[in-house]
Order: sequence, then C-alpha cells, then structure tokens
Amino acid sequence: MSQQREPSMYDEFSKQEAADYCGIKLTTVNYHLHRSKLLIPDKHRGQMPIFYRATLDTFKSLALRPWRKKQS
Repeated sequence: MSQQREPSMYDEFSKQEAADYCGIKLTTVNYHLHRSKLLIPDKHRGQMPIFYRATLDTFKSLALRPWRKKQS
C-alpha cells in the first residue's frame, strides 16, 4: 500500500519547480535569485539552489504583487 503524505512546509523545490509553484517563469526566478536578492535558497544540492515551500509562500506573498488595474 502506498501512503500519501500531506504537503509539508519543508517540501523541497528546484528552480524550475519553484517557478511552476509560484506561477512565474524560470527567468523571473533567476532574476529574483541573482539580481533583486528577494529569493534566497534554503540550501544547495551541489550548486543547485533548493527552496522550501514556506520560503516560496513568503516570496509569493511579499514579492509577487498582482498588477493594479487601471482606473477609468
């Protein structure tokens, strides 16, 4: 029998998985990782940055603001 585990705040995401989870492009993840420094990896696996779900949730709520609609 296979058991499904509940999502954890410590689920690990690569850069591409983080982009998919946040609903943004990989280039946007790279920008915030290297230029704006708003996205900081929780650890590295070799040279690959790894992000926890909690980090991505915080990043989404603070850094990714929805565009404002133009007022008529």
